Amino acid sequence: MKKLQKRLSVLSEFDTIQSDRIIEYRVSKIIDKIDDDVPVKTSKLRQGVDSYKEVNGTVIEAIAISESEDYGAALEVSGFKAKDPARKIPFFYPNIEEGGIDLINDFKKAIKKVLK
Repeated sequence: MKKLQKRLSVLSEFDTIQSDRIIEYRVSKIIDKIDDDVPVKTSKLRQGVDSYKEVNGTVIEAIAISESEDYGAALEVSGFKAKDPARKIPFFYPNIEEGGIDLINDFKKAIKKVLK
């Protein structure tokens, strides 16, 4: 029981600053990957991918508005194929999903390191 208490007390040292660093790092990687996969060559959509921090978490959004519609959302769900095979449609949600898995793995590694 003492061993468990000791390990749990060490884990309590894993603070919000460490958590924020892990999240900020992974969010920057997700945005980089989205930028790499944006299926158009203009910078309008690429510049529209951004993140910001809220009180209860970090938000990643893609905004690219044309005169008539939300271009980013329309492109994401359009079913069109990108002209450049290195680019992907959908480009946003698959990268969010993959990045979320990576984020969980980042936390697992950090917690294991703290518990050693």
